[in-house]
Amino acid sequence: MKSSYDRIPVFVIKTGSRERDISVRDISLDHYFAYHDGKIVYSAYRPDVRWNYRDYSEVMMLDVVTGKLISFPAPPGTAGWVPNGFNLVSAISHDDQRIAAYAAIRPRGAGQVRLYVMRIAGPSGRAMPVPSSAAYLFARTAWSADGTWLLYQGPGGHLWAYQVTSGQTRASSTPCCRYTVMAAAPSRSG
Repeated sequence: MKSSYDRIPVFVIKTGSRERDISVRDISLDHYFAYHDGKIVYSAYRPDVRWNYRDYSEVMMLDVVTGKLISFPAPPGTAGWVPNGFNLVSAISHDDQRIAAYAAIRPRGAGQVRLYVMRIAGPSGRAMPVPSSAAYLFARTAWSADGTWLLYQGPGGHLWAYQVTSGQTRASSTPCCRYTVMAAAPSRSG
């Protein structure tokens, strides 16, 4: 992303010394975004149409190849997507099928978030809540190497895993998410 104080932020592809504009970035409260395999995910600022003192973020996904922009509205009953939500998380699954993002839990300003998963393509772009994923702001996530398990901060600040295809969860006693990054790597067994 290329931005400055006197220019509108633009996503660019740089090849050698040449730059090609992909798309203008929506207005945002931050400059964070997630990138994986030709897809960019970020949060865009959206003012409330009726009440000017309220605002929220909308999750946006840009396909770098086609230029297609898809928006994911905040889940009903939440206070909206968390701005700054893509600086310390692995948002896009490694199989490029899903996005994970945090939404603020009401009452707004309490500092609590819940994790949601959305399908990028297919029948439903609706946000599905991840079980036992309520946490405080700045929680972390990571996808397994095959993109089928989502690792996240569960109850008590411990590492939990959620298998997206089956809805199965696994809890652990491992303290989680107090560090800057969380990464998943394939095991060496087998």
